[in-house]
Amino acid sequence: MQAKRGRRGVENGFGGLVTGRVSRPRQLGRGPSKEYPQASGTRPVTAHCQGSGRPHPDSYRWCWWLRNAALSYEMQRQVEGIVETDDLYHTAGQKGQAKRGGQKHLGRRARGRRKKREPGRGHYDKDRPAIIAWVSRQGAVVLHVTRDFTVKTVQKAANIAVQAGSRRYTDSASSYRALKGYVHEFVNHTQKEYARGDVHENRAECLFSLLKPYLHVFRGVSKCNLPGYVGFFQFLRNFRQHNAFEQAELILRAALEPTIARRAKQGEFVKCLDHFDLLQTARN
Repeated sequence: MQAKRGRRGVENGFGGLVTGRVSRPRQLGRGPSKEYPQASGTRPVTAHCQGSGRPHPDSYRWCWWLRNAALSYEMQRQVEGIVETDDLYHTAGQKGQAKRGGQKHLGRRARGRRKKREPGRGHYDKDRPAIIAWVSRQGAVVLHVTRDFTVKTVQKAANIAVQAGSRRYTDSASSYRALKGYVHEFVNHTQKEYARGDVHENRAECLFSLLKPYLHVFRGVSKCNLPGYVGFFQFLRNFRQHNAFEQAELILRAALEPTIARRAKQGEFVKCLDHFDLLQTARN
């Protein structure tokens, strides 16, 4: 169904008229010109539907509201049985943290490329918080965004995510070997040992191979918002047996519940997933 171009806007083919500036499709290999002023992609389109009175910021708020409502399904989730564990350091800085919008004074020249990694293990203060994955072989998944990867932090994460008495399979990291309250076996990657019978962590590593491209789509995520993104990915993985329509039905059912809707709008579920004081950290 082709749109009809008019003087005041473009008819969307479904009885509505979309007003405002409409960008043409960007062609590869072309820069900005008089014919294609939006080719550079430096200025977003600010169109809205006539009659609804809803600009795009409201759409973004609705999107976050629905995502936060989806997190209500992940509040008390724990894994049990045989649990595979792995960790990942994700580069996440202070993106979008300027007060009242606009550009934030950095005190330095802007980077031409992505943030460079600092040597050593990742840490929240290095803009490389850790993500710990707890993957049960029964299907459930729990992901934690942590400030660091010390024994104390991993022990606290394990007590929240894993039921006592479960069997854990990890690599040979010292933070895993010092945990208490679980049956623990590990493989030694430094000796090129990746599986020993049923002892391996391949499911956890495969989970990170899905999480990385999911986060890459957003072209950089603030470390203050990282728990919310990872929590929604956890919801998608734990309900992966449902199709997209069934997942949307679950989200809408939670969003239409008055108690859940109020907490979702206030962002309480994201803070509940923040077990390690990430969201409450002072922002630059």
